[in-house]
Amino acid sequence: SKRNLAAVIQEEFQRQNKVYMEKLIGDGFSNTVKMALEIMNMWKKYFENGHLRRFMLELDAEHELVNYSFDVVKLFFGYVAAEHGIKFEGSESDFATVTQIGTTQELLVLISNRPAQYSCREVARYSLSTFCKLLGLSPELVKELIEFVEEVFPRLPIDNRYFENFAYNDKFVHRVDFSTLPEESPSLAPLSQRWQQ
Repeated sequence: SKRNLAAVIQEEFQRQNKVYMEKLIGDGFSNTVKMALEIMNMWKKYFENGHLRRFMLELDAEHELVNYSFDVVKLFFGYVAAEHGIKFEGSESDFATVTQIGTTQELLVLISNRPAQYSCREVARYSLSTFCKLLGLSPELVKELIEFVEEVFPRLPIDNRYFENFAYNDKFVHRVDFSTLPEESPSLAPLSQRWQQ
């Protein structure tokens, strides 16, 4: 059906947000930082593209977002949890996943109804903070992560034409020059690296 087709397109679109950041950054940052940058870029796309925002809201009205976003969002949680040595599985993981999806849905409604009232930065910051709190990351770590990605994100060669018309065109992927970026602090790095240090 058209509804199912739209939901599958949306699922792939979400997955490609991760793929795009992987192509851009590679192994230059931890999964925690990449996840944070993915969330920031997701909101950047939603703020810049009214058609995309409407597409997501129409799917939301059909209650399809949870069905088709669940595995992707749960995967994001899994990557970050593993990196910080957090046991995050079973019903706890499921509940956190649907809470994050629900938060995203309601934020989309909010910014669509009051577009001039909120900035992309504050919505992305809130969404990222919620994600981290659901995982149980410390407030100090969350603050450090947000400050770091807010410094890095504007310097990335992001070109969201990669996503236009759901084409995922690699000609719009420009690799990052890490010599121009600040170094990730040891507290944000994977647990295995922190043990070595």
